[in-house]
Amino acid sequence: MEVANGLAEILATAPSPIGQGDVTAEPASGRRNTLIPVTFTGTFPLETWVVTGAGITVDAVSQPNATQVQAAITIREDAPTGPQLLTLTNSRGDRLTARFMVLPPAAPTVTSVEPSRVPS
Repeated sequence: MEVANGLAEILATAPSPIGQGDVTAEPASGRRNTLIPVTFTGTFPLETWVVTGAGITVDAVSQPNATQVQAAITIREDAPTGPQLLTLTNSRGDRLTARFMVLPPAAPTVTSVEPSRVPS
């Protein structure tokens, strides 16, 4: 695997024709400031794949079989919230997209308050 400028590529062998149909991302959403594994499901030639998206940094990409591409993505703080498309591009120029929702960071959780009693 080679990583350059935040894009990760993985090489595989035995290319086949690009499949038709939808590509799905699981999970289909993630919060800003998080690193998550995403599995794309569809029909993929065994190829070199690059995953891109607005405000997304790709840390690693793998293709375990012809129906899945896996990526570890970091959703940066500057990622626009709301729906967007993640694009998968291979070395032959085939482009596939999957819908993905960027959520704002989780709200902080209060776990304790000091002092725990109000002075009388």
